Amino acid sequence: MSVYHIITLLVFLLFQTEEFSMIILILICLIFVWVFDSLFVCSFSLASSLQLSIFLFSFCYLTSYSLLCFYICYEGVLVPMFFLILTFGYCSEKLHATVYLLIYTVIGSLPLLLYVFSSFESVPALGNLRTPALATCLFITFGAKSPLFWLHAWLPKAHTEAPLFGSILLSGVLLKLGGYGIFLLSPSLHLCVHLLIVFCLFGSLLCCFVTLRCWDSKLLVAYSSVVHIGTLTAGLLCGSSCSVSSAMISMVAHSLVSPVLF
Repeated sequence: MSVYHIITLLVFLLFQTEEFSMIILILICLIFVWVFDSLFVCSFSLASSLQLSIFLFSFCYLTSYSLLCFYICYEGVLVPMFFLILTFGYCSEKLHATVYLLIYTVIGSLPLLLYVFSSFESVPALGNLRTPALATCLFITFGAKSPLFWLHAWLPKAHTEAPLFGSILLSGVLLKLGGYGIFLLSPSLHLCVHLLIVFCLFGSLLCCFVTLRCWDSKLLVAYSSVVHIGTLTAGLLCGSSCSVSSAMISMVAHSLVSPVLF
């Protein structure tokens, strides 16, 4: 686990910088190394290949400047996750879980797809949108994969049916892609930011009560993840230096703690 400790130290050393994309990129590298170090999946060549695909899609998503490439990687990461759940899932309802995953995330990403083909802008243009309605629709796009409470129905099913390393990748990597998109989009949400903050916090509060009735440990982790994502999304939307830094720390902490619970 020496590599894991070294990268963990590097992440905390970079907390003082404002390069949010660098923090998330190192976070994904950390979770990727951790999965390969802590889980003995070397005998499953297909599982290793699918995990590598998730890492590469996430890497390209975080470093892309082209909005088209940004969208392709954002949706492309679902393909290896689909096969991970479908191939290595435990229960008979894994097909139902993968369909839920695709329906929620693909339909939710339609506003981003329409924006990509209508504007042909670069990724930084997400922070300079002049239409509040468009910014809100794109917020739903990224919120569906975060996911926020109202768009979260696919997550408990995916966690329940996914194998162990699939659940670790879900909570440690995939849930952060939507958070990164919301971070890029947050400057364009200034006209409706207060309503969205209430939306996120109220959803987290409701989900807290849901966790009190969870009997399955995977469901408990999934719903607690929704609570954490809602609160850190509210921090990103506030826009202040303190709130954004707190959201970054919460995001890293969630990626380190949530997989351990599995």
